[in-house]
Amino acid sequence: MKLSHYLTGLLLLLVFLSITIGTSDFSWEKFFAFDQQTWLLFQESRLPRTISILLAASSMSMAGLLMQTITQNQFAAPSTVGTTEAAKLGMVLSLFVFPSASLTQKMLFAFGSSILFTLFFLAFMTIFSIKERWMLPLIGIIYSGIIGSITEVIAYRFNLVQSMTAWTQGSFSM
Repeated sequence: MKLSHYLTGLLLLLVFLSITIGTSDFSWEKFFAFDQQTWLLFQESRLPRTISILLAASSMSMAGLLMQTITQNQFAAPSTVGTTEAAKLGMVLSLFVFPSASLTQKMLFAFGSSILFTLFFLAFMTIFSIKERWMLPLIGIIYSGIIGSITEVIAYRFNLVQSMTAWTQGSFSM
């Protein structure tokens, strides 16, 4: 069998487990018997969670592919060129500068800062014409560390560590 068949089977198994496993009991028998409580749990919790996981995973893989295509470097990824740290910095700055902004506005600010800092990194790599493949992740990790340090200082200084931690772990409750 092809590897893609195994991966498709694994994906379907994980989707099944994501729908089945949770803090509330979920029974497939009740689901197929159209039990109202089970259907509510499915529609309000399990299905949105599973779809969110699938969308996030596919978005992350596309971001990595896009970064590798832009830089023509197989070592490039959003985590190795400062994009994820820049998004975290953008979120912390939005929490500090715009505390009453909506979640969507904060996320757009984080997105904008990640784009801006990534473009800065790519411009830096182009201006200094660094061609060695191994230099991109090395410089990117240093760049990420600098951005991350600035983010941590701002978060500690303005008591935003808990909010920053919640956001970086995937919470939308800010």
